[in-house]
Amino acid sequence: MNQACQHCPSNPLNGPRSLRRSASVSSIRPHYDTDLSMDKHDITEYLATIERLEDLRYREVARLQATLGSHGEELSKRAQLCDAEIISLREELGYQKQQNIAVENLAAEAEKTIANMQQHIRRLVYQLNSMRNKKEQFADRIDRLGNTNTVLLKKNKAIAMETDEFKHEMNAANSSLMDAIVREKEKAGLALIQRDLERARC
Repeated sequence: MNQACQHCPSNPLNGPRSLRRSASVSSIRPHYDTDLSMDKHDITEYLATIERLEDLRYREVARLQATLGSHGEELSKRAQLCDAEIISLREELGYQKQQNIAVENLAAEAEKTIANMQQHIRRLVYQLNSMRNKKEQFADRIDRLGNTNTVLLKKNKAIAMETDEFKHEMNAANSSLMDAIVREKEKAGLALIQRDLERARC
């Protein structure tokens, strides 16, 4: 504590007062080399000087304690501000951590949704390709059926032509047969008439 007082610029023990104190102390210091006894005046002055020094020391100690107290209050306020700032930072970090967790959850959900959509798209593409293949197969079958129908139509047309020709031939044959039957009937009728005439003559 004495060292702190000596280095303090407001210490009354520094400067001219220290010189006076030195002078006072030296003036009341007993001269043991010349006289082994002290008179009453010297003792009183020596004690007064000691009291002044103690008073100065007490004042300096009180001033330092007040200074330390103000510094302590300032440090306490700063510590409270630091604690409040730390609490705020912790809350902000906690909120940011929650936000990061929420973002990670959303990212995982989005990734899962994208994977499901990609799988659904692959299924749709597979179904579309299957439908295209079936359409192509159906078109091929239609072409084959069309070709078959064309062949059948040609065959039917040929059969119809052959049927018409056969009908004409049958009609011609029937006509010739009917003509022959009529002629034979006429011949038979004439023969019967002639026979009857011959019988009548007899």
